[in-house]
Amino acid sequence: MSFTASTRLLYKFEATFHHMVRYCSSRRAILYVPGDDIRKLTKALSLDADCIVMDCEDGEEARVTIRRWLDEGRASNSTSEWSVRVNSVESDLCKEDLQTVLGGANKPSTLLLPKVESKEHIQWHMGGCQKINLIMYIESARAVVNLPDICRKAEQLSSTAPLKPAALVFGSDDLCASLGVTRSDDGTEILYARQKLVLMAKAFHLQAIDMVHIHFKVRLATKLGCLVQFPAGIMGNFSRKRNYPSDHQGLVSYT
Repeated sequence: MSFTASTRLLYKFEATFHHMVRYCSSRRAILYVPGDDIRKLTKALSLDADCIVMDCEDGEEARVTIRRWLDEGRASNSTSEWSVRVNSVESDLCKEDLQTVLGGANKPSTLLLPKVESKEHIQWHMGGCQKINLIMYIESARAVVNLPDICRKAEQLSSTAPLKPAALVFGSDDLCASLGVTRSDDGTEILYARQKLVLMAKAFHLQAIDMVHIHFKVRLATKLGCLVQFPAGIMGNFSRKRNYPSDHQGLVSYT
């Protein structure tokens, strides 16, 4: 399948086992923007990222700024998917994030939920949301072990709840911290967890979004990483650099 600019908005995901077809947003390049920084949010409007994530970032100012940005319809003409990453369920901020971000007429198309570790996190989250996509972050040893239950519960709840699971994100750095290991260039220490996430994503008809790509400016390494990802069924590749090259697929950038 070609992931050219003309096909960047939608791609067809075929689930042959259930003879289903799901249409999802293409998330090859994901740009994370601090939700409390209007200047960076405005700059993001000019960037050709598939998905722009406004980050609530542990504070009230971010969620209020995001709500105002949505109310003003600043991104209404953008071809990017504008999403919001809230704080984790176990933090004291997630409930307020949801109430504020979803409290107006204009809502983000997708919510990103970090540090999902159990099916209870999904049940709590989906109980308080409206019709919207959900991307779940798998970032710890406990989350990897519970991944089948997490996906199964999300699938069960999606039949009655308005929140629809859309993707899994492999949080490699936090997983390494959870395991007490050092991240290597080839990532062999997290290969099992990475493969399991792809397997679970395909089994439950979700996108699999890959781990942080730390050697962002090494273009050959970036290209090779992307070439590995797509045959494996992985959609995105994360980087914490400010800019991403438009000729590479599967990059995620942090402003």
